Amino acid sequence: GGDGHRRECFRLVILALCDLEFGLFKSMDGGRSLHPSSTAAEAEPEHLTYFELVGKLIALSLLHRETLPAARFTLALRKMLLNVGPLTIEDIASVDPDFYQHKVHYLLEGKYAEGDAPLMLADLDLTFEDVPQPDVFPHTRHELHPGGSQVSVTEENKLHYVELLCDTRMRGA
Repeated sequence: GGDGHRRECFRLVILALCDLEFGLFKSMDGGRSLHPSSTAAEAEPEHLTYFELVGKLIALSLLHRETLPAARFTLALRKMLLNVGPLTIEDIASVDPDFYQHKVHYLLEGKYAEGDAPLMLADLDLTFEDVPQPDVFPHTRHELHPGGSQVSVTEENKLHYVELLCDTRMRGA
């Protein structure tokens, strides 16, 4: 009786909170893993209260030895929650594989300088800010450090830019 009801309650509440339509979490790997959305505040004004609730439900489920199949978190989020080692640039691949391939790898490997129409880094017109979802929230911008929108990305500071960008995407702005 009671165990089944508790298990079902945990399952239904976590399922609702982790639903991508709710806006707290995003999945960039077809729904296999979840990571807090950088636009959670825009999607849900009470997002911090809901994240706190998710944490408490996870703690209760662990206490009662229940599993939460809907709470499949990225490697980066698990590392942060469990405090097991620093986050690395490569950890962004678990959060957003396309972002890693088409932004991080593209910049670090200098792919912009290859192909039929090679570019210089300056041609990309990058500054030290992040625009996480320009198609959904075009005015949502996060400076990667104070005054970052005024600092151009150069070959000399490119690695620092990528490190800050990845950290912002993994930890949230």
